[in-house]
Amino acid sequence: MSAPLLQPDDTLRDAATLTFALIRFAQGAAHPPRVSPPGIPRLGEEAWVFAPSVRRVRLEDAPAFLAGLPCPAMLLPTTTRGIVSLAVLSLWTERFLVQVGWSVGPLEGDSRAPARLNLYRSDGVNS
Repeated sequence: MSAPLLQPDDTLRDAATLTFALIRFAQGAAHPPRVSPPGIPRLGEEAWVFAPSVRRVRLEDAPAFLAGLPCPAMLLPTTTRGIVSLAVLSLWTERFLVQVGWSVGPLEGDSRAPARLNLYRSDGVNS
């Protein structure tokens, strides 16, 4: 496999990390993971597969994998509150799509940021 065309900078890595956090949030509505043979990372717990590839990407490598994609990606999981800078949120909406409902609202009673990202899952759970 050749090197990715895009060399991720910090903002792109942050956007990819946010994307993976949304994917992990959405997984709560999915079926429990199947049993994996010994020595193979468990899907949804230790590794992820980003179709149409069948390659398993270890949990800790997923943000770098997403940041290294050569083009925008539409990520639809099959099956929390965080602080996000405006540049990261803007790049995330341009570069990645995760089928998770979200909105930006005020972060009251916390001096770390003026706003928070609210997430809504298909089974009604929200952050």
